[in-house]
Amino acid sequence: MNRCTNYHRQKSMNPHLCWSQIAKYLAIALFMAICVVAPTQANTEAPVEKGIIFVDGHRLFEVGSSGNFSASERAERVTDLLQDLLSNSNFQKETINVQKIPGASGLLTLRVNGRYLLSVTPADIDTGMPLIDQANIWQQKLEAALERAIYQRQPPYQRWALRMSLVSLAIAFLASTLLHAAIRWVRRQRVKQSPQENRSLSLLLLHLGQFLTWLGAVGYIAYLFPSSRRWLSFTLTFTSQVWEAEALIQGEQGISLKMMAIVLVLALLLWVGTDHAVKLFKSRILPTIGVDRALQDAIGFFARYALLFVGLLLGLSAFGVDFTSLIVVFGFLGVGIGFGLQNIAKDFISGMLMIVEQPIKVGELVEVGGIQGLVQHIGARTTEVVTIERSTIFIPNSRFIEGEVWNWHRSGLARVQVHICVVIDTERDQVHRLLLIAAQEYHADILRYPPPKVRFSGYKDGGLSFYVIVFIRDPLKELKVRAYLYEQIDTQLRGCGIKIAFPDDELQVKLPRLESLLEAWLKQQGISNGNMLKFDPLAVCSATDPSQCHPHPQTEVFPLDEEYDWEGIVSRMRGPSGLDIRDRRHRFQLFPKCFVGTEAVQWLMEQEKATRAEAIAIGRLLVALGIIHHVLDEHSFRDDHLFYRFYMDETDPALKEISQSKRFAQEQEACIRHLREWN
Repeated sequence: MNRCTNYHRQKSMNPHLCWSQIAKYLAIALFMAICVVAPTQANTEAPVEKGIIFVDGHRLFEVGSSGNFSASERAERVTDLLQDLLSNSNFQKETINVQKIPGASGLLTLRVNGRYLLSVTPADIDTGMPLIDQANIWQQKLEAALERAIYQRQPPYQRWALRMSLVSLAIAFLASTLLHAAIRWVRRQRVKQSPQENRSLSLLLLHLGQFLTWLGAVGYIAYLFPSSRRWLSFTLTFTSQVWEAEALIQGEQGISLKMMAIVLVLALLLWVGTDHAVKLFKSRILPTIGVDRALQDAIGFFARYALLFVGLLLGLSAFGVDFTSLIVVFGFLGVGIGFGLQNIAKDFISGMLMIVEQPIKVGELVEVGGIQGLVQHIGARTTEVVTIERSTIFIPNSRFIEGEVWNWHRSGLARVQVHICVVIDTERDQVHRLLLIAAQEYHADILRYPPPKVRFSGYKDGGLSFYVIVFIRDPLKELKVRAYLYEQIDTQLRGCGIKIAFPDDELQVKLPRLESLLEAWLKQQGISNGNMLKFDPLAVCSATDPSQCHPHPQTEVFPLDEEYDWEGIVSRMRGPSGLDIRDRRHRFQLFPKCFVGTEAVQWLMEQEKATRAEAIAIGRLLVALGIIHHVLDEHSFRDDHLFYRFYMDETDPALKEISQSKRFAQEQEACIRHLREWN
């Protein structure tokens, strides 16, 4: 599916209907609802203790305290009596008979087949309900529970429970197998997309689904049989008691694990909701009022922590947390910061400033205090930097605020500069041409746009000094590109016989009687003083090959590209591996032979080795030169889903004449001036 179709599909879909955003909005709504609805528990009355009576793990009813017995003791005693009755084989063959018998002090006593069970007391009933009504309700529940318990101990039910256990195991095995296959498929898809990415919400949900499948199957099988159901009920009851037990005392209120878990879940929901709200605020509201990008990040940072602080206060207030103890803690913390944590506080504040101002970002190549490396993580106190030698260094955040920091990534490209010094009697134009040829040699890491530069910097070390500048995207490849440039420059200069200049270091050696010794040696060799040869390199060169004596030899003419080869760029854009030029439809209108601005920018970055800013500048120059134009002539060139067309693809002769008219001259001059200033 092409990009244009994807774009229109994305435009037709409502972005607010995606599941992730719906989940985030529900998280925000849930947190607000709980904070509003949750009552303040500091002044509420403690609930009346109740004990729960069970029969084979089934919950029957609750009883209160009576006399010297607490509610839990009464409930445990009644539960044991019922289980003893059910374990008696004779009782299982008898008819269930639950009776209400008046007792002392007007209380009603419940008996099962003549055996005393419990007495109905005022602590067992709800407000305003007569004892007789409560006794009737308990009588009916006891009869139904005992009949069911006896039936579940018969062979027909046991066989049915066994069959259902096998069916539940088969269903759990099938579901687990399908989930395992889904996990393997998701892993394969993620490896194809990004082998380094390990995080996956879908994999987490699938593994959780496997666990819950087997947990549900085991729980269902345990619920089918009376003996295992009792253990399951005991486990759930014990877990509930531990969950709701007041482990900590804060003021007049106990804090249980359940309350702490709810606060933790609400904090997570608050964090997710706040993060999404701030992102929505930065992407939808701030740009519409013209706020600068850096100011957007600063506003988003403070808005996020302000919402978190206010939401945390509201949540804790809803659960009745006393803030007086927190004030004391903050007081001690302030004293500690003032005396012993000055450096830590300075680094922490510097980290906040770095987050707000963002002088560096994760993944950028920086240099601070002689340390050069990639930023891996910006923490609250230190910043993790990995050097080119793959050593990890943790630098305090204050050094990035107080000292000088080199950020090689901020402009989106890095500059590689090479200095060359040739002998003084070399032609400058020839050296300039050779250096530019060497810099324009194709290399996978060197950008074609911005184009390489060669400048004459003056006289140095007894020669002519030049410097060559090329641009790359990855600053870590600077040494590799520099070595490549030196190789190309050396090849070009050696091929034309141009020598590198070295510093003039004169060494004077004085030897007495040197001339007299030389004359004596010459006489011994039969050479007269007048026939002594003076060494003259030019004379020797003239005697052997006059064509080699020219101090500036004629070199081979190498092809040299201009900074912007418009014919070549247009030819490649319209070539087989160029832009996707075809008929495109927007709404109900068809635009023939056009391409998309975003795709053109991406193509210039990939095929022409240009930066994004340079690619946009090239597109604007193509518009200014009358080579391309917007299909409706409503926009200049932009990195957006806009349709553009080459003038040579127009069928209307009037439009082709427009491309040659002078009304583009002013815009062309402005674009070229802007591009030169940018370079």
